[in-house]
Amino acid sequence: MKRRSAAELYEQLCKPLPPEALTVMGNGQITYRVTWVYDRLNKVLGPQGWSSKPQVTSTLPLKETDDEGRPYWEATAKVRIDLPALGKGVFRIGQGGYKNTDRGNAEKGAVSDAVKNAMKGDIGKEIHMGLVNPFDVQAPSELKAYKLGFQNGFSEAKAGKTLDEAIDADSYQTKRS
Repeated sequence: MKRRSAAELYEQLCKPLPPEALTVMGNGQITYRVTWVYDRLNKVLGPQGWSSKPQVTSTLPLKETDDEGRPYWEATAKVRIDLPALGKGVFRIGQGGYKNTDRGNAEKGAVSDAVKNAMKGDIGKEIHMGLVNPFDVQAPSELKAYKLGFQNGFSEAKAGKTLDEAIDADSYQTKRS
């Protein structure tokens, strides 16, 4: 088996995520689960080719509650991801935050957010650079109806529009009618 160079490994690490990895949140933002980051790191670099050092930096109870009266917890975290397979001293640092009614889930979500933020210049960078059209991503049900209406009848529907541009075009079309 041929040993791959750091440049070859990095190229594989940065390949776009597969379509099934992407989802659109209710606010129109494209996202992906942190498991895709871990999977890509393991497949490309191997379990020995990277390591992470997460640290929850704060966990605070909030006065805000959910519909059932349970208080929210807000957690923040930071992480250092060392990537020795890419070269000596190569690492990424990220910070993240998350809010949940369960303290442990808030902390886990903050660490996951920090990992994604640390690697967003490498894994999933096509999303953070705005190169993925939200209309090409499997949308949650509340956006599917909008997506179909936009694609099937509004003259402003152009390939490559961002969701904000699409909403603006939809509003413009509605006002002109």
